Amino acid sequence: MDRFAFISPSPLAFHTLTAMALLALTANSSAHAAAPQVQFDVPLVITCADVTTDEFAAHHPQHRLLEATFEISSYVSHGTEADLVEYIYRFVSPRTSVRVVDYQPRTTLASDYASGINIEKKDEKTKSTGIALNGAWDHLVQASGNSSIGSKRTDSERYELVAPMDAVAASGTLLNSQGVYFKLRRSRQLNLEGSKVFTIVFSAPFDWQGSLLMVDCRARGYDRGVVRQLDELTQCGQSQLRVVLVGVGDQASYELAEDFVRAERQLCRLAATSRDDLHRLNYPTVFHELGGLLDVVKPKVADAWLEQLLRHPQRAANTELPRRLPPNLRAAAEEYLAAHRRLDRLMR
Repeated sequence: MDRFAFISPSPLAFHTLTAMALLALTANSSAHAAAPQVQFDVPLVITCADVTTDEFAAHHPQHRLLEATFEISSYVSHGTEADLVEYIYRFVSPRTSVRVVDYQPRTTLASDYASGINIEKKDEKTKSTGIALNGAWDHLVQASGNSSIGSKRTDSERYELVAPMDAVAASGTLLNSQGVYFKLRRSRQLNLEGSKVFTIVFSAPFDWQGSLLMVDCRARGYDRGVVRQLDELTQCGQSQLRVVLVGVGDQASYELAEDFVRAERQLCRLAATSRDDLHRLNYPTVFHELGGLLDVVKPKVADAWLEQLLRHPQRAANTELPRRLPPNLRAAAEEYLAAHRRLDRLMR
């Protein structure tokens, strides 16, 4: 009899252990394969320097050139930068009074190779003729002889190829020069995380005092699967903000811009903390809750109310939307709309 008896597990226990192992493997893979999450930070008030040249003034006496510099930071809050693929930045003016005439950085190509690629090909041809004689006579004399005639030719071809180039930065204008985009791709020469500087030169009327600029920042990367064939390219972060442009040294315009930014921040902060109040306002009873689920009861305040107010403030001000909000949100919305009206008068 064997000293150590082998006890086989029951079929139920075997399947249970297998399922637990697969679940652990999947959970572990998911924990390490989650797509990275990126947060963007954008200054909301930008001062523009007058960079009008004599040549531009001679050809466009009613306009001037304004240069705005944006320093935008990105932070990978979850995941790893190695799974990021690209960042896309869009700067668009909703008004036609300003147009993009120049921007930096421009489209940039780079290569993983430090220099060109050297190619060398060799072809060798050899010819030879040999004669060998061996003989013996009565075990007294042994003689051998060997003779060979040969020739060898080597052909060598050497040349250099230009190293392959990939676009690590692409840029161009949008909407008939009302905006500009920048697309940055991760490479050995460029890390995506951190601070990036963009410079845009606008053409604006000579009496320009300020503008609103829509800034859209997006990150794309891989959501890794258990195997590489299951990798999926997905959005890893987005920020859509409105930036106010004012002239350097224009203190009055700068203060109006700061008031507008404060009012917008306060409204967004209260909207985030007042979701329960809005829900009770829309669905005060269980029957309203049920009606909302069945889509037979319409909420007093739509879910997209904040976006409507921020993106179309003039239109929202002429509706019942601000007056339908709870008291604290109503006050913040009215303050925001007033700040927008003051800023709008400045930009006309």
